[in-house]
Amino acid sequence: MEQELYLGAHLSTAGGFIQAAEEASGIGANTFQFFTRNPRGARVKVVDEADARAATAYMEKERFGPLVGHAPYIVNLASARPRIWELAVTVLREDLAKLAAVGCPYLVVHPGSHTGSGVATGIARVAAALNEVLPPAATGMILLETMAGMGTEIGATFEQIAAIIEQASCPERVGVCLDTCHLYAAGYDVKEDFSAVLDEFDRVVGLARLKTVHLNDSKFPLGSKKDRHANLGEGCIGKEGFANILRDGRLRGLPLILETPGGVDNYRREIAFLRALKRGDGNPG
Repeated sequence: MEQELYLGAHLSTAGGFIQAAEEASGIGANTFQFFTRNPRGARVKVVDEADARAATAYMEKERFGPLVGHAPYIVNLASARPRIWELAVTVLREDLAKLAAVGCPYLVVHPGSHTGSGVATGIARVAAALNEVLPPAATGMILLETMAGMGTEIGATFEQIAAIIEQASCPERVGVCLDTCHLYAAGYDVKEDFSAVLDEFDRVVGLARLKTVHLNDSKFPLGSKKDRHANLGEGCIGKEGFANILRDGRLRGLPLILETPGGVDNYRREIAFLRALKRGDGNPG
């Protein structure tokens, strides 16, 4: 039996998880991603257990795919500065506990930037942070997001992601989130040959580690190293690029998440666009 196509978007949980789940259904989604806390702050909101139970029951009834949590942007696991690194470790430890309470299996995190200490040092710092956080955590996986390669970012190549995982003491608890805009900006041609990109990922990292994909078009061309998301079909990857991406059966069963501009109304349009592309009659208009 063919696996489900799980399409979703990044939604707010400010009104609770049940409200976010219902909003997801309202835009044609059967999964969603959410920030674990203020994306530019460290304050965490306590999980409402009744809300979490209601959301879980609703999502089971509606046959949702796995949810995806996203760590805040302040997290820099690659930092050589002790206070910044220790804050990142604390945030991830708290966030894994929060996600366990709402039945969310995945926490996406940007590996961070080495800010001058060098790639090798940055990779070692990321791995050390994972080794602080994962062994004590009861459940959950941390997903390293592939990056565009701006400045001193870690994670713009599959080799860097693989090097982090190789140094992790619990490699079975580390997965990967591919971002189509970031991949394209980093020089991976997801527009013309997404299948070849996945083949390379499988060779270097291992396809079993791929747990979610961010579907974003790119405002800038291949290899630009610029992380600027565009609406689907309106950027450099384009409609045919996303048609090629959806044709790859290896994405079936994974939560595919929109992070495009325009909010909920746009997400509704783009989810319909993606489902139409899958049927072979997509129109981004």
